[in-house]
Amino acid sequence: MKGFTLIEVLVVAAITVMLTGFLIQSFSRSRTDLNQSASALMDAIREAQSSALSGELVRGTYRCGYGIHFDAGSYEIFAGPDASQPGVDCSAGRVYPGTGTTVISSTILSNNTLEIVQPVPDIFFEPPDPTTYIDGSNAPGTSATVSIRVKGAQCPGTDCRSINVTTSGLIQPQ
Repeated sequence: MKGFTLIEVLVVAAITVMLTGFLIQSFSRSRTDLNQSASALMDAIREAQSSALSGELVRGTYRCGYGIHFDAGSYEIFAGPDASQPGVDCSAGRVYPGTGTTVISSTILSNNTLEIVQPVPDIFFEPPDPTTYIDGSNAPGTSATVSIRVKGAQCPGTDCRSINVTTSGLIQPQ
């Protein structure tokens, strides 16, 4: 007698159904993480813009502005130089200086499967309007695209979300 018994076929079918269920669940979870991370990133950019618009104090001092700096696996909102100090050149703080920077908040991407597509210029908002600077420049028509993706995915694509920021202050998903 050749072939499979009914029990063998049912066991293989059950294993296949279980594996398919796990794969679908894993796929939808990574898609949810991508959407949530992209929304949180857009909120962080708007938070920096809002802080500049409101003239928010940091440690009791007025700042030259607020910016956001990006790395492959994280981003942080930073405060510009203390504007109340005599002789402070606010134009020097429009890009992330690194050491000695007042970091307002730092966010690491939620899991090891997402990354920010590099390079991304620093985005800085200077009060009172706020004026938007992209990599230290506010030339009209200048924009920056911040993309977050599943590692190894191509942008644009279904596993990539992009946010566009212009020097006119517009922040919107693409």
